[in-house]
Amino acid sequence: MRKLANTIRYASTIAITFGLIISAFTGLPKYTNTAYASETQNAHTPLTAKTAHDISTGKIRLENNQIDSLLYHKPELDPNVDSDGDGLKNREELYTYVKNGRTYYGYNSHPLIKDSDGDGIDDKTDENPRRWDISPRDMALFMELVYRKDDYVKKVLDYSRPLTDIYKNRNEYKLMHNELAPFWKVKETYHFESGFDAILFENVNPAYPFIEQNGVQVLAIRGTESKSDIWNDVLLGTGSNPGQAADIDKLIDTYRQNNTVSNLYVTGHSLGGYLAQRALIRAKSSGASFKIKAYTFNAPKIKGNLFNKWLWETSDFGDKLTEDGYAVHYKVDNDNVIGAIGNFKGAISVGRSGEGHGSRSYFEPRMNDFEGFTVGERKDISGIGRKITALDGLVNEPVIKTDEQSFEPKIKNIDIFENDALPKVTDYLLNASDRPQGSTITDITDKIDTSKSGKYQGKILLTFANNQFKTLIVPITVHKRLADIMQIPTVTAIENKEIKIEKDSSIPSNFDFTPYLSTLPDESKVSVIEQPKTENIGITTFTIEITFKNGSKRRVKLNAHVVKTIKAEVLKPAKKIIAWTELTPSIPIKKEPENPTPSPKPVPTPVVPAPKPVTPTPVVPAPAPQPNPAPSPEPNPTPVPKPEPVPVPTPQPEIPEPAHPEPDPKPQPQPNPTVPSTPEQENPVTPKQDSQNHEQPAEHNDQEHQSEEHKKSTKTPSAPISSADLNRELANTLKAGENNIVYAGKNNEITLYLNTTAEFMQKLKREKALKAYAYIYSDPRLLYSPTGTEYVTVYYHENSKPTFKAAIPEEYVGNHTILLIDENGKQVAWNNVLVKQSNSFEYSENKRQNSVNDTLAKTGNNILTIILIFTLIASAYIALKTIKNKKDLE
Repeated sequence: MRKLANTIRYASTIAITFGLIISAFTGLPKYTNTAYASETQNAHTPLTAKTAHDISTGKIRLENNQIDSLLYHKPELDPNVDSDGDGLKNREELYTYVKNGRTYYGYNSHPLIKDSDGDGIDDKTDENPRRWDISPRDMALFMELVYRKDDYVKKVLDYSRPLTDIYKNRNEYKLMHNELAPFWKVKETYHFESGFDAILFENVNPAYPFIEQNGVQVLAIRGTESKSDIWNDVLLGTGSNPGQAADIDKLIDTYRQNNTVSNLYVTGHSLGGYLAQRALIRAKSSGASFKIKAYTFNAPKIKGNLFNKWLWETSDFGDKLTEDGYAVHYKVDNDNVIGAIGNFKGAISVGRSGEGHGSRSYFEPRMNDFEGFTVGERKDISGIGRKITALDGLVNEPVIKTDEQSFEPKIKNIDIFENDALPKVTDYLLNASDRPQGSTITDITDKIDTSKSGKYQGKILLTFANNQFKTLIVPITVHKRLADIMQIPTVTAIENKEIKIEKDSSIPSNFDFTPYLSTLPDESKVSVIEQPKTENIGITTFTIEITFKNGSKRRVKLNAHVVKTIKAEVLKPAKKIIAWTELTPSIPIKKEPENPTPSPKPVPTPVVPAPKPVTPTPVVPAPAPQPNPAPSPEPNPTPVPKPEPVPVPTPQPEIPEPAHPEPDPKPQPQPNPTVPSTPEQENPVTPKQDSQNHEQPAEHNDQEHQSEEHKKSTKTPSAPISSADLNRELANTLKAGENNIVYAGKNNEITLYLNTTAEFMQKLKREKALKAYAYIYSDPRLLYSPTGTEYVTVYYHENSKPTFKAAIPEEYVGNHTILLIDENGKQVAWNNVLVKQSNSFEYSENKRQNSVNDTLAKTGNNILTIILIFTLIASAYIALKTIKNKKDLE
């Protein structure tokens, strides 16, 4: 009975427990779904081509309606490209999210700034790419800056104006202006009667929405300068408590009570360093919630005396904080001021300095070798510092744009003739798809009598999401007809005939519409009134206007088939291949009886027919079997003098083509040249020949010939005198190599990243290849193409990106700027690059021939090695066979 009761009790317990578990989970799906919905609403979506476009137009902005002036009305970003060279693609740095039904964008880091927060660490390796990570270099800068007067400190940190007033012409103030000014501001200043002077700096810039605001603070305390400071030095030297120590205690207490700081770093030199350590001790001993760390430079340690034994305890507590990593102390070995007092325990020695105890000891070149005084690209603490050029494109104040302010309507005029139907007015708001989120457009045009010519107005009501509205005016012109309707020829579109057009392109002005129109009279002119919409693939319509000989006009709608063309690889220009083993030596031509027969050359090469007075004679090839002879045009027959025997040339390997030849947008057949060459026009690969006695093959490169003509006939457009004159809107629109690194003495491939609507890009789409001119700054100096022309050829690479190649002169090294301009001298694209030296330079064809000869020599060595191996194997085999025969005889 007892066992039964226990069994029932156990079963009841299990049932109750199970029931509680089930009931606890009853409402879980509801809450889980709510949490998921909330998270989904604010989920981050990586940048896409569509959102990149909307950010560029201002349709998508930051949550407070602020815009980024590096992105707003600038070329839209390619999500799959690393625009700033930090190792992160744009879609990894920028994202969008939805909040309360509206889409905003945010930053993981800035896609156009390699080091978004400016601390020196590239975004990819920076654990906090949007917040400044403090380094000893920073602490030394603030420690020095606090010695200057307040108004001068603000000048140094004003990035909106160049710093022209350089204190005693010292580089460190230029360095502070270049590195600190864009990201740091003065928050508070302190000047107490005791002589205590300090400045609270903050890592903040409201104009830079891509950095965390108010995330880091630095309290810099000035060292000994006034008479009261000297008295405080005497007190701490005798083991007494200086009056300024009480001031720093009160200041830390104020920070703790008012939540003034969140992530505080304290720094100072000499007496300022002593007080920085006291600030750390006060914060830690009072239970302050904010983070704090101290850096000191040539600071005396805390010591007490018989009357101030508590200072010894304070000193010991500070030493413990230093051991735990809350403080870092630096000292020099030739400090004659600290003397018997000594430095803080654990102070790092930086050796002997030229300044001794002085604060400028930490701006000597030797400090570059100490950890933390060089941070990433922030190098040479004795120099003027690193300047982030991308920041020049930013304004110094935050830019706020409402829906109405951010949208700039693009209106197209309506042109019709008398009695024509009025088209839909809203169709003439060309960027209607870019209008603000949640807005609507309505046609509110008053009734127009189109039977009367004249000027009229169409009206579009644009209503924003906040119920504000704006009326857009569309100009309408009704033209008078120049002839009666019966006198206007009837022209219609041919049925079921479509004009094929590539996606995102337009119909050129010189397009021949004749095959698509029926009964088009002679001497008629056709113009496109409304280009087809080619954003999407498929069938669309567009309007043309036909102007007849009598002056009358008619409009016709045509069908266009929008297609997407997959770019093929750029074809290499065809080149005649001569099988060297089958060549017949050229026949020398005697010009005059007194000319001697030319001696045989080691490597005879056919040359172009010799100049007058003798007419060039075509080469008569000896009969020899050729599997696939290359056809060539036959020259006009001329009398052939009796040939003299010449030695058979040694077959030579074919010289390989360059790895990346300049593309020819319209390859043309290569005719045999009829103009005799001069020594200056000879191919650099061909060994020097007697031009009077030998012919050259008809293998001339038209492109090189054209480039020579181009040099003679075309004036090279000039570039801006200085890189300061470059169009800032075109910054970062070309990319050179990997991470914008190019190599001197080498042909470098450079890619353009321009908006597809740019004039240069539209022209490139039509013509497939364009001439342009590349310059390198700071001279500027013209960069030549791989073929030696003054112009470069821009063409579509196999990655579908517009590309050109340019040779960087061997003497260049370091940071430079490359600019591309068109044939009219108009700026197309530019970017800053790093030029490095390279051992591999694409030299002339002569050096490539030497490379081929070296390869033949190595091939000969390999053959000798193989023969030697076979000889050894054969010898070993014979030896083994002999031994075996002897054993068989025994």
